[in-house]
Amino acid sequence: MVDNSVIGMYDLDTLLAVVENPTRRNILKALAREPSYPLQLSRELGVSQQAVIKNLNKLEENGFVFSYKESSDIGPMRTVYDVKDGFSLTVDLRSGLFSATLSLPEDTDRPEQAESERPGPSECLDIITEINGKIRELDRERRALVNRKDALISAAMDRLADWGYEWRCIAHYVLNHPDGTAREASADLGMPVEAVEWVVGKIRNGKE
Repeated sequence: MVDNSVIGMYDLDTLLAVVENPTRRNILKALAREPSYPLQLSRELGVSQQAVIKNLNKLEENGFVFSYKESSDIGPMRTVYDVKDGFSLTVDLRSGLFSATLSLPEDTDRPEQAESERPGPSECLDIITEINGKIRELDRERRALVNRKDALISAAMDRLADWGYEWRCIAHYVLNHPDGTAREASADLGMPVEAVEWVVGKIRNGKE
């Protein structure tokens, strides 16, 4: 099941609808590097300025970027765009598991540093190399945990194969969201709370 919880200005469906467009992804990639303006983006991406503006409007409308005015040495004020917020999207798909979660970084994730405390480019490169190694290690650990979770869900569902279709749907949701509430499951599945509570009770009591 998909976790469609709204986080900040984003929800999962909106995010996927926006970033499925290759031009918008390339714009975000460019803006993640540094702020830019439509004409510059048009030249860099090989896309018409009209198309760039149209996609920037879509990104701004959905809270991915923001704009501000900046003076130019060669003409009138120009509109500059920058990334507004970061986010992380994780999708897990296995034979018995489908989970998609969206999260935004906390304000404390990027502590302020004095200019004198900031490392130079060479030191940054060394630190980033070390960080990438740690991320790969965490990814391997995460994959192992997700695979274990999937195996447990599949094992449980095999034991519930004789249940009716709707009961199995609820059971699968509960196994994927063990910390969720019956009301949340009811809303996501469009099924009565009482039905969810009945399934949870059966599973908790070990009755198949």
